Amino acid sequence: MISEFRLIYTRHNKGGNVFSLSDTRIGFNDLTFVMEGSMHYTVDGVEIELNAGDALFVPEGAYRSRKPHKGDNTEYLSLNFISGEEYTLPTLIKDCLTDEIPHLLKAIITVGETPYGNAEKKTEQILKCLLLSLQSREHEKKQHPLVIQIKRYLHAHMKERITLANLAESTFFSVAHCESVFKHETGISIVEYLLKERVRRAKRLLTEGALPLTDIAEEVGFPDYNYFSRTFKKRVGVSPKNYRDTHAVKQ
Repeated sequence: MISEFRLIYTRHNKGGNVFSLSDTRIGFNDLTFVMEGSMHYTVDGVEIELNAGDALFVPEGAYRSRKPHKGDNTEYLSLNFISGEEYTLPTLIKDCLTDEIPHLLKAIITVGETPYGNAEKKTEQILKCLLLSLQSREHEKKQHPLVIQIKRYLHAHMKERITLANLAESTFFSVAHCESVFKHETGISIVEYLLKERVRRAKRLLTEGALPLTDIAEEVGFPDYNYFSRTFKKRVGVSPKNYRDTHAVKQ
């Protein structure tokens, strides 16, 4: 059964006054991003101040109010939606306009300002990506700092030959300590995680269908195509060529 997901209201305030909201129990989820200025909310009796870079998530059923601002150059984007899924997000999401999130916000604003059809459906899909990004960000914050550091190093050097010694040197911890903490926190070894991520990235590139197979192998850290092909087939069940033939997006 597919849970309902429906956008019911979008507002992009480009600057100027911010109107007030009376204290009301809302029948939808409210996700608001502040790009410039500040805003003041009360959610379930708790006062919350949002500054540039912050977001507010108010779940369905909560009481929400907002103080007005006059003459304040505040830019914000509010998205009200109904969903059959519950989201494990904090009410105040600090400094969240990083990585892909600003691009997703820009896409929503662009879609809303163009005259093309199906703007609401397009916005719903981008909003789902936004929620996924925010939840992934909150999940990452709960991870061990060393695990986060290791993952960032692996993704930044994915195309290169990565050794555990070089990785450990970048973290200022021993190889044994890095491996122990990573395995304890994630359930898999660093090498296994790296291989999974390389194969995952290869699958995405194969689906896009633009690069030659040998270039894809190098892009994900396999200078030897034959080794890449064997590794990919062992993990996916088919060769890179067969995977592309089956999954590539038709141009």
